[in-house]
Amino acid sequence: MKYKLLVIALLIVLASVAYISYNMFLQKEEMPRIEGTKILVILYKGFDTKEYQYVRENIEKQGGEVIVASFTKEPIVGQGGAIVPDVTVHEVDLSEINAIFIPGGNSPRNIISHPDSEVVYELVRKAYSEGKIIAAICHGPWVLAKAGVVEGKKVMGHDDVVADLKKSGGIITGGLVVRDGNIITAQFEGLDQFTRELIKALAERK
Repeated sequence: MKYKLLVIALLIVLASVAYISYNMFLQKEEMPRIEGTKILVILYKGFDTKEYQYVRENIEKQGGEVIVASFTKEPIVGQGGAIVPDVTVHEVDLSEINAIFIPGGNSPRNIISHPDSEVVYELVRKAYSEGKIIAAICHGPWVLAKAGVVEGKKVMGHDDVVADLKKSGGIITGGLVVRDGNIITAQFEGLDQFTRELIKALAERK
């Protein structure tokens, strides 16, 4: 009897290891190449450095180009480091851009409270109307709500932004990442899946 229980326990352990290994394999599945695509990152002070760097590194690894825009070309300090923007939001040429990415942290709140926030909203609205990919994570979807592009769209984000997403007509869904048309939103915990979904969407539109 003890032998049978031992065998059953061993089989359960082996099955668990196989399941975990399989899921790790799926998560590390090769991402598509996206040469020739340009992603505009809009951020301001207090941006989440991890979200920004993780998305940027993977975009560039797959052949894409990242352009950072802010209200100034002076160094922007985030939650873990600083970067120097490539352009100001006033200088952005959307005709050269395939997608907009807005990371979280305190950056979205600071974008919204900035006197020139309408410039950012207009960029988001125009990109959305032209069918470009709009991606935002954690507090990032807050900017999409303020820009008025989430009405009737399934969206997700940090708990702090859910009320404004609903108020702007967004449909809150379960899960960590959701893609509805050309809008991709996510919670921080879904960073890897979010990045993969963004790269996949860019590859589909090449």
